[in-house]
Amino acid sequence: MFTALVTTIPVGGWTRVYATNSTDATFPSRIPTATNPAGNPGIIALGATRMNPLTLALAPYGTGADNSTLDLRVIGWRKLINPTDESTALWIPSVLAQVSCVLGASVGVASRVVIATERFADTFTVTAGTGARSTLISPIGDGIGTILVETLGYDLVEVTFDLVSATGANALYAAF
Repeated sequence: MFTALVTTIPVGGWTRVYATNSTDATFPSRIPTATNPAGNPGIIALGATRMNPLTLALAPYGTGADNSTLDLRVIGWRKLINPTDESTALWIPSVLAQVSCVLGASVGVASRVVIATERFADTFTVTAGTGARSTLISPIGDGIGTILVETLGYDLVEVTFDLVSATGANALYAAF
């Protein structure tokens, strides 16, 4: 007789990616850097173990009229280390997914984390990525859509936005 060893990663509720909505008119440039990007807005620290969450769920939302659009980019950050001199470490970004999002009629609730003037995205199109599998859940009837992106073991994942016709952008996330 044997006992199977099962390790689970705790799954929590949704968390907002940005404290305040992004108003970036274009995607910010992300290039290799010696500085750990962990302090940047939009960075989600998944951990530095072999048990990192495998999937990041995102529920984008923003401000603007119904059918306004925004683009969302998910970037994985991995540290390149020189074993003989860690002071020469380099953080390398890689685009895991880029998705075009259309805001729908579903809105938040006054005085809550997502407020009544913020619209959830309901329609998605993948426009770029590096091979991470992305699953798009685009509901009918102006429901709240979800994007699932494989994290490929990255310790840090960053979410950035490019406003197209929307006036603000953010997302809720959960890792599992």
